[in-house]
Amino acid sequence: MRPRPYSALSRACLAILAYAIVTTCAPVLAQSSDPPDAGRQAYEALRTGDLTAAEAGFRAAIKANAKDIASYVGLAQTLLRLKKPKEALEAQRQAVALNPTSADLRLGLAGLLEESGDSQGAIGELRRATKHAPLDPRAWVGLSGALRRTGLTSEARQVCVRALGIGPDLPALRQEMAEIAEATEDWRGAVAHYEAIVRLQPAFRPARLAHLGALSNAGRWAEARRIAQKMLAATPDDADVRLALASALEGMAERDAAIAEYRKVLEADPKRATAWGNLGWTQYQAGRLDDAIQSSRKALELDQSLAYVQFNLGLIYAAKGDWPASEVEYAAAIRSGEASDLRAAIADVEAALARRPNDATLGRALDLLKTAQSKRR
Repeated sequence: MRPRPYSALSRACLAILAYAIVTTCAPVLAQSSDPPDAGRQAYEALRTGDLTAAEAGFRAAIKANAKDIASYVGLAQTLLRLKKPKEALEAQRQAVALNPTSADLRLGLAGLLEESGDSQGAIGELRRATKHAPLDPRAWVGLSGALRRTGLTSEARQVCVRALGIGPDLPALRQEMAEIAEATEDWRGAVAHYEAIVRLQPAFRPARLAHLGALSNAGRWAEARRIAQKMLAATPDDADVRLALASALEGMAERDAAIAEYRKVLEADPKRATAWGNLGWTQYQAGRLDDAIQSSRKALELDQSLAYVQFNLGLIYAAKGDWPASEVEYAAAIRSGEASDLRAAIADVEAALARRPNDATLGRALDLLKTAQSKRR
């Protein structure tokens, strides 16, 4: 399965998404007059991390003025940080009740609802926010993200297309469109949107990393290698970029060079699970099956959630002719892997069979995976 520096790059994508959520859902406190003294002191306590004093201050401010929206919002933020999500939701709901036409307050409520696992509630609030502020791209970006995360990718795309007419240069919107493209494996589209973010914010490292990942997924390995090498010249200790470089080298079948890059990453951080997993894949491609098994096992020891590595192990054992071991690994991978992992695993076995069309063990692997795929439909 295609190497993934993308555990690292996925975290980078999440960093961009976090940026989008902050700019999208953070409540704006100008919905009310300045809070009274108790409220201002509470905000200062919140800023410095004194959450106990912040909660007490906000409650005192609300007791003094039950219509103090800013203090309800501050109380919600404080309670969330105190890991009291139900109370935080109630505080934010009270703020919304005081100004129900405020898109900012509804965006804040939507963020809290999604944080609590109420995706449908969040979508409802985001729809209301778009009605109250139809020209505010943040509301549309937030709605698209919530729809995408619940699997409504087509509707999310429609929302984004509408938002493009409002804020075509909003990095959060481009990030959301890139996420949609990745969800549908439209790597060309993902590249284009990440390129737009890099143009808008050239110093924003997460976007540059995500761009590298999209280039490799799109098969534009030479371009990914060139960009990664340029970035490493400026920051030679950047392990995420070195993983992206190794992935590009693997895509270009420069496997000894890719293995060397993975080794450099692992020398600096031997607990980097994805580096072990990617190294195992490259070793498999180089015909070093025992080494590939050892590296893949190390990856799974460090992170049992790496389903793609488990799929790789199934293939490696099948390539060795060890069907019992292959079947065990595939069964575990099928239980935990996503549909995209399964599709990629099938493609990998088909590629192996193209080289060895009469291999019975690989044939059994393909039958197993296709049966699993048919059961998911």
